[in-house]
Formats: sequence, C-alpha cells, structure tokens
Amino acid sequence: MTGVASGLSAATSRMLNERGAKVVGLDIAFIKTKTINSSILQQPSDVANEASLQTALAASRPVRILVACAGIAKNFHVLGRYGMMPLKHFRKLIDLYLVGTFNATRLVGEAARQLELVSNDGHRCVQLTPPPSLGWKASSARYPIPP
Repeated sequence: MTGVASGLSAATSRMLNERGAKVVGLDIAFIKTKTINSSILQQPSDVANEASLQTALAASRPVRILVACAGIAKNFHVLGRYGMMPLKHFRKLIDLYLVGTFNATRLVGEAARQLELVSNDGHRCVQLTPPPSLGWKASSARYPIPP
C-alpha cells in the first residue's frame, strides 16, 4: 500500500490487516523500516522513484494487492483566494499522483508475472486506486497481467 502514514491508506491497511492480510505500507514519511506486528511492515519509499520503490517491493514479495493511495494533504486551487498554485507544487502533484501510481502499477505488475494465477481469467493480483489518489473521478481497476 502506498501513502500508508495517514489518511485513507492507513485506515485501509488496518482494515485489511484485521481481515488477515499481511500489509506492507510504503510512505515517504517513514524514516526507517519498522515492524508493527507480524502482519504489518512499514517501509520508507518514494513511489515516484524507481530505485526506492524497487527496494521496498523486494522486501515485500509476493504482492497480490496494490492499493495506490499516496497523496498530498495540502492542496491549492489553480487560482484561489491565496493566489496562484505554485508550479513547484503542481510538479510535485504530477510526480506523486501520475508518476508514482504508474511506477507502482508497472513494478507490481512485472513482479506479479511470476505468481500463480488466482482466477481462471488470468488475474495474478488486484490494483485498487481510489479517486483521491488520482485527483480525478475514477474507481478501482482490475487488470489481467499477461504471462
């Protein structure tokens, strides 16, 4: 799970853990790897950075569910009562929401190619990307990963 230090992802990780899932929570806010209990591991990672995410995923195999919900709490309107959104902030949003979600999807997808099928229709894992993490109206997605 990405963005697990707070918010929707933190709540989702607790809910999945309560239902028996082993959870690896990735977040740039984590300073070091920390085991919460035998089923929850917190791992520092920048989802927009390929090497950082590869390192975190290597410690968490196999991955059957990717919940990509990293986000930025502070947001601006393009033009609001406090002025224009700084271009630097917009670039940060693009890196996190677009590049980070894409990076997590492709790296988990590639790792999932090695897993056995979990359904007759070719699925090896499930990706959930809640609308807040994308910044637009979308729902969850499930993709078959070809061999």
